[in-house]
Amino acid sequence: MPRWNRLALLAFLPVILLVGLSSELSKSLVGQEWARKMFKEFEHDFGTVVRGSAPEHRFVIENVFKEDMQIESVNSSCGCTSVSLEKRQLKTWEKTELVARFNTVGFSGQRQATVTVRFSAPYTGEVQLQVRGNIRTDLQIAPGDINFGTVNPASSPRQTVEVRKFGNANWRIVDVRSTFPHIGVSLSETQRDQNRVNYLLSVAIKPTAPAGQLQGELVVVATDGGQEIKLPIQFSGKVVATLQVSPPVLDLANVKAGETVTKKVILKAEQPFRVKDVTCENAAFTVQADGESRTTHFVEVSYKGSAEAGKQQAQLHFLTDLADQPTAVLPAIVNVVKGDQ
Repeated sequence: MPRWNRLALLAFLPVILLVGLSSELSKSLVGQEWARKMFKEFEHDFGTVVRGSAPEHRFVIENVFKEDMQIESVNSSCGCTSVSLEKRQLKTWEKTELVARFNTVGFSGQRQATVTVRFSAPYTGEVQLQVRGNIRTDLQIAPGDINFGTVNPASSPRQTVEVRKFGNANWRIVDVRSTFPHIGVSLSETQRDQNRVNYLLSVAIKPTAPAGQLQGELVVVATDGGQEIKLPIQFSGKVVATLQVSPPVLDLANVKAGETVTKKVILKAEQPFRVKDVTCENAAFTVQADGESRTTHFVEVSYKGSAEAGKQQAQLHFLTDLADQPTAVLPAIVNVVKGDQ
């Protein structure tokens, strides 16, 4: 290579390297901004929590882009917080939850952790989330969380939690709140002296609880005469009905005026039962049940389109001889259209 060419290359080499570094930095910044757009929140304060409790927070990650998204890893900077991910690959508008759990058994006092979420596609980038809280050792909750398991609300399933406070005889629980309206709590004080105060919380699922996954939080509100603190207790479970109806909603879609359509509804229970009666405020619905006793019933529901077009809603009430849950309610939706449509 001629000497002047070598000199020219040496002169332009810093420029070439600078352009290359700027390009890589730009890609990195784009990746960071791309990743942050999938989060609604970037920090969570657990507040005051107690030894033995199991507080957790769920950060929602939503893929708001057309490209598939890949989460490479999630890590916590402190053992006081453990993290887990429901799934790592998300298509457009799919969501996942990053669960951050505070370790109240192995740690105490003010604690803070940085949770790093790294992405590998369609860009590389990372997002940092902050979690913090104050773990008090003079307070204990046992068990730390409530798991009802799979339950039938008709039997009023119940769990007991003990709350202990050490070294303050003036400490009192003044309220217990729930994020789920179908939870009932009764409170009883079992000990109070200079060294210790004890409470028992009896937590029950109300018969009104709908079927499905149960997840929420109890908040115990306490005071020592001057300062109010809130203590979270997580609860979970699955509620199943004694009498199960499928489909959950009877959707008859478009029915022509004067036309009659018939659909089958399935009623199931663990023990044999009879369908004694079926009622509906809309006379256009008719139901046939054989009255025999079995664990599964296939019931035919018919609807005759009214002369008036439009959307109609009704409720079918199935009355059975089951002791725990004698009645099941099935919502029905129908859209009546003109005969020439």
